[in-house]
Amino acid sequence: MPRVLLFFVVLCFNELAWAHDHLVLDRALYSTDKILTIRDALKVSEDHWQPVRTFENQGFSKKEYWLRIQVHNPNIYPISKILRFRYPSHDYVNAYQIDRYGDLVKQWHAGDMMRTPRREIKEKHAAFPVDISALDTQTYYVAIRSTNAMVLDLDVFSLQTYSQVMQYSIMISAMVYGILLVMAFYNFGLAVSIKDKAYYAYVLYVLSFLAFIVIQNGDGGYYLWPECPQFNRYALPVSGLFLILPSLLFPYHLLRIDSHAPRVAITMKGIATFVALCIVSLAFLPITMSITLLNVVSFVCALFMLVVGLYLAYRGVPLAGIYTFAWSLLLVGFIVLPLSSLDVIDNNLFTRNANLIGGVLETVLLSFALSRRIRTERLARLQAVEDSLRAQKEANRNRKSFEHLFQQAPVGIFRFRFNGTLLAVNPMFVKLLGYDNESEVLAKSSEIRKRFRDEIALEQHIKESGQVIDYETIVVRKDGEERICNLTLKQRKELDEDLIEGFITDVTERKQHANMRRLMEEERFSSMEQLVMGVSHEVNTPLGNGLVAVDHMQGVVDKAEDKFLRNKMTKMDFKEWLQDNQSILEILKNSLKSIKQLIQRFRQVSASHMKTDMAHVEMHQHLTDLVDLYQATHPELDIRLHCHSSIKVHTYPAVWHSLLEPLINNSLQHGFTQQENKRIDISLMQLGDDYVWEYRDNGQGIDPHVAEHVFEPFVTTQRGASKHTGLGLYRVYNVVKQVLHGRIDVLKEDGFALQITFNDAKEKTLN
Repeated sequence: MPRVLLFFVVLCFNELAWAHDHLVLDRALYSTDKILTIRDALKVSEDHWQPVRTFENQGFSKKEYWLRIQVHNPNIYPISKILRFRYPSHDYVNAYQIDRYGDLVKQWHAGDMMRTPRREIKEKHAAFPVDISALDTQTYYVAIRSTNAMVLDLDVFSLQTYSQVMQYSIMISAMVYGILLVMAFYNFGLAVSIKDKAYYAYVLYVLSFLAFIVIQNGDGGYYLWPECPQFNRYALPVSGLFLILPSLLFPYHLLRIDSHAPRVAITMKGIATFVALCIVSLAFLPITMSITLLNVVSFVCALFMLVVGLYLAYRGVPLAGIYTFAWSLLLVGFIVLPLSSLDVIDNNLFTRNANLIGGVLETVLLSFALSRRIRTERLARLQAVEDSLRAQKEANRNRKSFEHLFQQAPVGIFRFRFNGTLLAVNPMFVKLLGYDNESEVLAKSSEIRKRFRDEIALEQHIKESGQVIDYETIVVRKDGEERICNLTLKQRKELDEDLIEGFITDVTERKQHANMRRLMEEERFSSMEQLVMGVSHEVNTPLGNGLVAVDHMQGVVDKAEDKFLRNKMTKMDFKEWLQDNQSILEILKNSLKSIKQLIQRFRQVSASHMKTDMAHVEMHQHLTDLVDLYQATHPELDIRLHCHSSIKVHTYPAVWHSLLEPLINNSLQHGFTQQENKRIDISLMQLGDDYVWEYRDNGQGIDPHVAEHVFEPFVTTQRGASKHTGLGLYRVYNVVKQVLHGRIDVLKEDGFALQITFNDAKEKTLN
């Protein structure tokens, strides 16, 4: 023990060396009930930032805290440091480096809710590097959200000092955990040999305390379940409340409270029952309320056990004094830790690990107390029988639950050997194959196997990979009807025998419905095509105007010819004749132009005009050329393209012009009505085998009621204008569905946003 204390003293003196720093830090704090982005935080006025000397402990709060740290290097040489938060159990810690122009330079993400492999600095505390040039100043913004205590202060370490801190922290944790494990295993051996309940309670307490501090110090989330950050949310309140149970159970048996203080024993049982109910209630409480419940119940129980220990020590109960002293050491350790975080006392390696040190001293003293209570055999056989009966009862209950699930499952379940012999089937499997009962199916194993259309391929696949997941196959029922089924097979080993467990679901109706929907959609588009061609009769109006103008022109020509033949045409008559002809020609020109525009728009609705050769298109260059064309014709637009230069798509080059033209016209005619900044963003990215093409503008957006029908023909908000026939987005929809064979969606965002998802068209042809 003296050597251990000397070790901690040496570490504390080393801590003094770590405190010296050559950086100047200006700290400011801002809290908000909203979740802000870094851009939002940069817009917060200076009046809302609170200058602080240290960030300190903000207690339990649902707010989001923003820390602004301005780091100045007064030296004539660059410095590299590590900023490390003292408290390891924050849910989200997002750090941002901002340059002097307010632009984001770099960002880091850490916290309990982030998987460890994604952290830049691999450790349980949130930490990020700081590299500052000589005589330079850098600004860092840190956003913290947590359901735990908001202990916001941080340390600044050099790289060498940080490495030493990590080494010493790991050494301390390893030493503490090692001592606790040694004490647990040692006393467990004694418990098995002497059959004393106090020893079992002690082992349970030590292991529960070990689990609690492993979770509280962040070692659990960092080392044991780094890929499951969500587990951290519930592990702390569950382990903390569970720790209270052995904390009550151990002194109950150690001090024989039921004999020396029956009323206290009844109270402890009531508290234990309440704590057990609290543990169950965690499944229904939000995490913030769970943490609050843990703190309140822990404080009350800790104070209660201290009072009980003092009372029993006053009454002279054996070992009560040792227990009270040991419990006091643990409480002192848990009190010193938050005081050091608040800088009420010196914050060093000793005070930051006070809870660990107090816990180790307490377990050692309690083990010493137990060593004075070694007893011979005590209820060993009864306890063994009770444990055996409990296990048998649990096994029987689990077996009955499984049998009920097996019989009532809505999917077919079956088990068979590799030679095809069926071992078990459930009623749904029997019903799916059209048999009368399970016995009939089990008796015809060889016949059942042949009812699977792909039995040979399935057998080969299961031998190679050990499983088949969601394999679509044809199953022939007893009456000869073919059913489409999804089949999942998994190989399992049971009693040294390889078995196959299978699950089968009838998806025939689902497939039929899907085919019906596809046929209905094709029929819908066919009818729409016919409708569009029929509505082309709208050309009748300008055509009628042209015919009237021609008739009028014929009358004017006849009248002029009559005057000419009778030598009565004057100069004024000839001039009027020219003016009439000019007017009539203008009417004819406008009518023919309108007819041409209408026919062109109607033809563009159909995708058949794109029956050109497909090609491997470098999308970045192709889209850049199109964007440059539209940018030149519409200089008032700010069109931005986001597409990686390596993306190549086997597609129809004309498709992209047919997509962009109506979309840009739609933005000009409907979106950009008032604002001066007219921005359009076009992006293309590859996600696996799919491509996602997105179009956005910052216009006034689209009404939700109109958005529901935006891809239907003749839907427009400006009915009556010759340029607005309501066919633009319907044309886009046809191109996506009939050419790209993709999916198109209007996104719910500010402005107008459209997303198109499609596959590479290497094997597709235009229908």
